Amino acid sequence: MPNIYMFFDGSSLITQIRQLQGKDGRFKGRKLRPLDLVTYFDEAVIADGLGTVYKRAVFYFAKGDSQVEQFLDLPSRNTPGLVRDLEFRFCGRKIAGSAP
Repeated sequence: MPNIYMFFDGSSLITQIRQLQGKDGRFKGRKLRPLDLVTYFDEAVIADGLGTVYKRAVFYFAKGDSQVEQFLDLPSRNTPGLVRDLEFRFCGRKIAGSAP
């Protein structure tokens, strides 16, 4: 079975969360839990018979994304076994004209 690697455009996720919160009051102040998102995709991949549990999940953010913790509920790294291989990376810079 192949190893499963997941890559998420974290900057786009934050933009979508911000827009959803602005359109629907039920989501105001709520945060996305990245570990739950990865678990959801991981279970879908297993159910489809495409692989085993994920090997690594990486969320990429543009340098300057200062609102990550405002919109994402980051998992505690102090709880043993909670985070298998989940990374949050800041790289590159925002493209001119992209959403703030």
